[in-house]
Amino acid sequence: MLFRAASRTSTFEQTEVPMSRLLFLAVCGALLISQIASRSFADQAASPNPKQAPPDTKSATTVKTASPDAKSTPATKTTQKSLYERLGGEKAISAVADDFVGRMTADSKVNFTRKGTPKEWKATPENLTTLKKHLTQYICHATGGPQKYEGKDIKIVHKGMEITDAEFDAAAADLSASLDKLKVPKTEHDELMKIVGTTRADIVEKKLGPPATTPAPIPPMTTSKK
Repeated sequence: MLFRAASRTSTFEQTEVPMSRLLFLAVCGALLISQIASRSFADQAASPNPKQAPPDTKSATTVKTASPDAKSTPATKTTQKSLYERLGGEKAISAVADDFVGRMTADSKVNFTRKGTPKEWKATPENLTTLKKHLTQYICHATGGPQKYEGKDIKIVHKGMEITDAEFDAAAADLSASLDKLKVPKTEHDELMKIVGTTRADIVEKKLGPPATTPAPIPPMTTSKK
């Protein structure tokens, strides 16, 4: 009996070892499956959903391609020269002013010294030099040059000179003749004359004549009594 009991105990011990190993393997297998499942879930979360629409890249592309296409020919920016440059700059304009002043001094239609007006002045060499200087600066500045006009305001300078429209037209004709003499092209000629024309309102004044007399009232007609 003791032998049989001992043999049974030995058999139980022999069968108990494989069961513990089986349990250990089962636990390891469960852990392995859990790790595989967690990795698979992470991979699915990291990869884009095939059913989800791809992000709209057109807006981003539009922003990036807002600049002109590199393959297309870039547009050439043409900058037109100013009238100052096309006239030949300060040197050429100074030549125009010099000839223009000389013509006005000899033109009786202009009344250059403003004889008979409150602003009569003498055409001395010093006065003519200052006039040419300011005239050159004014034309340079008005046509887009870098020069600064150092003279007084045009309207203030000519106030009281009593310049008429006819005298203004005569001076403008002298300027046009100077431009023609110096062979200024027609386009630049016309542009400069247009600029000069804008000064008419500041230069031309109405001559102050004698005050108008009010006519005497006509006496009422009376009938004589018989």
